[in-house]
Amino acid sequence: MNLKDDMKENQEEDYALYTEKVVKNKKKIYKKIVDYFHFILATVLFGLIASLILALIFPKIELSLEKHTERIELKLNENTKLENQNKQASGKELYINDGGSEVLTFSEIESRAKNSVYRTTSDTDNFVLPAIALAKTDSEIIMLTSSKIVGDSGKCKVHFETSSGIRVVPAELILTDQQSGLSLIDISKKTDPSLDFAEVETVSLGNSYLLSENSYVVIAGRIGNEVSKIETVNVYETSNISLVDMTCDVYELSAKASNTDFAFLFDRYGNVSGIVRHSDKSENLQALGISDFKYLIGKMSTGHKIKYLGIKGASVTVELNEMYKMPDGVYVSGVELNSPAYIAGIQVGDVITGFGGEEVLTIQQFSEKLYNCIDGQNVNIQVKRPSKDEYREITLQAKIGTR
Repeated sequence: MNLKDDMKENQEEDYALYTEKVVKNKKKIYKKIVDYFHFILATVLFGLIASLILALIFPKIELSLEKHTERIELKLNENTKLENQNKQASGKELYINDGGSEVLTFSEIESRAKNSVYRTTSDTDNFVLPAIALAKTDSEIIMLTSSKIVGDSGKCKVHFETSSGIRVVPAELILTDQQSGLSLIDISKKTDPSLDFAEVETVSLGNSYLLSENSYVVIAGRIGNEVSKIETVNVYETSNISLVDMTCDVYELSAKASNTDFAFLFDRYGNVSGIVRHSDKSENLQALGISDFKYLIGKMSTGHKIKYLGIKGASVTVELNEMYKMPDGVYVSGVELNSPAYIAGIQVGDVITGFGGEEVLTIQQFSEKLYNCIDGQNVNIQVKRPSKDEYREITLQAKIGTR
C-alpha cells in the first residue's frame, strides 16, 4: 500500500460517523410533541388562575387607592348617629338619611322637592326662606335653613301643609355657621302637640362629588324673589373655593340670581346635593356641594360651637406632588391673623401632614379631625416646611378655638 492509499483509508476511518445516514428517533419526536402540549396547557391554566386572583383582589386594591384620592366622601347613613347630645328628650337617637341610588324622572324629583321643602318665616317679619327636615323622632325635628331667617332672635316659624291644613310651628336655633350662612333649627313636639310628625317629610343628603358640568338638576326654594319656586336648571361650570379650615365645591347654575335667593339642589336621585345661593361674584345662582358640609352639619347639631384653627388650604394633588415635589397633606395657602394657627406658628407654604398624632392626607380629613376637638384643646400639628432644597418636618402645638 502506498502513501496515497494509506491516507485515503485513514480519512475514511476518521470520518466514518459523518458518512452515516441520520435517522430521527420517533420516541424523541413524540416526547417533544407531548412537552409542547404540556407547555400550552400550563400557560392556559396560569392565565385562568391569574385572572381569578385579579378578580378577587382588584376590588381591595381599588378600595385602598380610593382612600388616598383627593376626595374623600364623609357618608352619613341610617346607621350614622346625628349627634345631638343636648336634645334627647324622646330617648331616641336622631339620624341623617343617606341618599338613594335610584335615578328618578324630573317630575318625580320635582314632586319630592315640593313635598320636602318647607317655608320658614322670620320671628320679627314675614320674610320667607325655605327649610328642609334632616332628621326626626316622635318628639322633635331638626331642620336646615338660612341664617338670615333666624337672625339675632334665634327663633323662626315653619309652615307645614298637613292633611288638616297649614300649621305654623315655632322653631328655635340650635347653631349657625356664619361662614356658610347655614343654620340648624329644632322643632319640639311640646311646642305644638297637635302637629303630626309622621306627615313631615325628611330629605336624604346626596353625594355632591357626583355632580358634573352639563348635568341637569332641580332647585327648590326662594328663586328670583319667588318664595316657593321649583325649577330645572343646568350645571354649566364647577370650581372649588377655600374657606376657613375647609374647602367647598361650587357649581355654577344656569338660573339668574337675585340678592335674596336661597334654595336646595336636588340631584337625579332626588337627594339634596347642594345649597343654592346668590353670590356677589356671579350674576347666576351658585350651589355649594353638600358633601363638604355633611360632617360639619352633624357636629352643629350638638349645639357646640364650631372648632377653629384659622387656615385656608387644599389637598396636595398628584400634579402638585409631581411638579413641585410637595409631600402628601394639606397645603396652607393662608393663615388668619391672630388665629390659633397664626399663634402656633403655621406659615403659608407649610404642608400639614399630621394632626393630633394621626396622618392627614386631605383637607377633608383635616376638617373632620379639627371638628372632633374640644374648645381649648392643645393639639400637636405635624407640618413639612420648605427649605432650600427639601421639606423639613417640624411639630407645632396649637390651642383649638371656636368660631
